[in-house]
Amino acid sequence: MIPWRRRPPRSFLWAGAAVNVLLTIGITAHLSNVLQVEGFGRYSFLTAYISYFSLMTALGTDLVAIRMIAMDRTRIQAVMGALLPLKAVLCLVVFLAALAPMLVVPKLASYGWVLAVFALPILILPLSSVSCVFEATKRMEFIVLGYDGDDE
Repeated sequence: MIPWRRRPPRSFLWAGAAVNVLLTIGITAHLSNVLQVEGFGRYSFLTAYISYFSLMTALGTDLVAIRMIAMDRTRIQAVMGALLPLKAVLCLVVFLAALAPMLVVPKLASYGWVLAVFALPILILPLSSVSCVFEATKRMEFIVLGYDGDDE
């Protein structure tokens, strides 16, 4: 067992979580005060609307990449070289799909450029796939110890 002196104190983890919760509550209270009821409702709707589309950008590709890299670390460049362009195209399609209903639904069209601004983070989601390398090399190294190389 690791001596207590060498372990990081757990109080720092709780403090970080507490600060996160307090900041979230404070920012939400401030936004609801500044935006009023109608503005905060529009903000909440846009956030939820874009969240549904951002879920469609992964489609399990990160999990497959983590598994492939964990099985053979020499394939990092090949896997990431295939994953990043694939996710870039997927995110572009999802971005356009999030904006397309504006052409048909008048209520969405009333949001105009604000909806496009809220959808912009979808375009940078492929950059989050870089964390697959970390997860595959550090967090999964013991999980694949029993793997013998025969995947078929």
